[in-house]
Amino acid sequence: MKREYEYRSIQKINKEGIWFEDGLFLDFELSRANWAKKHNILADKTSCVADRDITAASPYFEFYLDSPVVIYFDKRIFVKSKKLFQRFRVKIEKIGYTTYDLS
Repeated sequence: MKREYEYRSIQKINKEGIWFEDGLFLDFELSRANWAKKHNILADKTSCVADRDITAASPYFEFYLDSPVVIYFDKRIFVKSKKLFQRFRVKIEKIGYTTYDLS
């Protein structure tokens, strides 16, 4: 079952992963391993942890835990949402991971 969150429900992000208001912890290493498996890539050959699409009706990042975790950005406030989306992508990259662009 896919879990969906709005960006504003994120409590904390660090090199280990993302914590949400409801207590869910999104582990970057688990997401990386699952992302690699889904895309038939050896886990040690990628640093990718999620797919992303800024052109979707609601821009999102989809991470791969045992069940997918999707983080949505509110397109009703598109200019702000676009900036938050890009900042989030850059933050993940600064931590040492990447995301796959679907747009």
